[in-house]
Amino acid sequence: MLCILCCKYADSCLNIFDENEIKLGIADIIGRHFWFKPIPEENISAVICSACWSKVDDFHQFYLSVEEAHNTLNSKVKNEPFAEFDFNELLDPDLSPKKELTEKAYPLADKSLDHSNQILKEFCELEMPCSRRNEGTDVNSKSINPIRELDDNETLDEVICKKQRKTTTTLKKTEKILRRGTLCRKSKESKNVKHKIRKEDNTKKLKERSGVKSKLEDDAMVKKYIPMNCELCPFISEDYSSVTKHFRTDHPNVNPYVRCCNKKLFHRQDIVHHAYRHDNPEFFKCKECQKVFSEQSTLTRHMITAHTPEDKLNFHCDQCSKKFSKQEKLELHKNSHLPREERPFVCDQCPNSRFASNDLLKVHICMRHRRAPNVCHVCAKVIRDKASFEKHVRAHFEDGAPKAKCPIENCNLWLKDEDYLRRHIRRAHTNQEKAVTCEICGGVYKNKYSLTVHKGRVHSNVVFTCEVCKKTFKRAIYLREHMTQHTGEILYNCQFCTRTFNSKANMHAHKKKMHPVEWDNWREKNKSCRK
Repeated sequence: MLCILCCKYADSCLNIFDENEIKLGIADIIGRHFWFKPIPEENISAVICSACWSKVDDFHQFYLSVEEAHNTLNSKVKNEPFAEFDFNELLDPDLSPKKELTEKAYPLADKSLDHSNQILKEFCELEMPCSRRNEGTDVNSKSINPIRELDDNETLDEVICKKQRKTTTTLKKTEKILRRGTLCRKSKESKNVKHKIRKEDNTKKLKERSGVKSKLEDDAMVKKYIPMNCELCPFISEDYSSVTKHFRTDHPNVNPYVRCCNKKLFHRQDIVHHAYRHDNPEFFKCKECQKVFSEQSTLTRHMITAHTPEDKLNFHCDQCSKKFSKQEKLELHKNSHLPREERPFVCDQCPNSRFASNDLLKVHICMRHRRAPNVCHVCAKVIRDKASFEKHVRAHFEDGAPKAKCPIENCNLWLKDEDYLRRHIRRAHTNQEKAVTCEICGGVYKNKYSLTVHKGRVHSNVVFTCEVCKKTFKRAIYLREHMTQHTGEILYNCQFCTRTFNSKANMHAHKKKMHPVEWDNWREKNKSCRK
């Protein structure tokens, strides 16, 4: 729409004669400060863009503050006016001097004290009008003229000095009033400047928080990839603000959102970030470690936790070597050293699940209790993690031969994929994982994963019971192999002959005994790290 001030087209505009805008008095404010006043149906345009209105409103507030300051100053000056010295003020306008000072007599006031007293007496001898004389007023009354209050020994110079002191006092008072008004005006101007700076800072922060680039570029990116449709009715729009208004009027009990990639997006910030990820999947990528994140907030959190400079890590954990930049991060980390049964964050749906932080609890609830599990269409295996599920499905259709060779010198291992390679390098060629000790039996294991496997096999109280014969097993795979005795299902096949097995251990024993050459060749070809 065309703005009435800048004459440019803008998306965000205010209708000057709309019911809400009439209360703001936009037309009167424009008419007060510009050479025209908007009139309904007589102007080229009846709208003003948000940018122009913001500037006009700021100037109008400044104008009102200046007007108020000057009105306050004028009222104070009227109450305490300037007292400029005028010798004629000493004379009553209703009186006339009996004798005037001659040019020859006046200089005598500076020559001797006697002459000054004589001149003063001559000057003060005034005649009263007939009206006052008829009223019985004494000509020599001291209340008629202020000079009559002086002693006979008081000179004309002393009278002038008194008057000058009074004038100086009045000037000082007036100057004080002016100074106070100036300070008040400067204070208001300073407040207006601070308010404007704060407003600009808030606008900048809001822009940084809600968008990635400029608003036009963000809107174009959203329009390119994300449809602005209402999922609850046939409503279709071009921008998210219209969708929000639609939800408020037609679906007041539902928070406004749009759906993309089977995901609800409730805020403009989420929509913009999602659109940029459509355009470039690596848009939010860490420049330090090359990790890719889904949104800016996650990347920012990662930079704080993983790449904070060493000199800012002032909070040390007394149980391990980790350091943190904030005290609350350290307190959350300390919960990870607690035994699992003492951790403070408990899942309501599975009370045995306890976590060291609220974020981990939220991830658990989302993965276990809200998101539907992924089921492999080849082997019907249930995998909740999306990345692990995709990796599992690829394994069904790709050649099983190893694809990644360890780049470390004197290490000739080949790994299945990049994930196995990274895990092998971390465990075998770096010091990131130190040996850990089992607190139950005292056994030493090379990393936490090995310790977890050990506890699950040896010290776990979880058992798997056969529903047919009530026999119990410590691992699910053992129960599955046992169930083949009741169902007759075949689990394993020898790849070198046609024999079948219900136990993986029996199958490997058969290969070693009946096909030793083929078994050795296959192991060398498919050697991989299982550490």
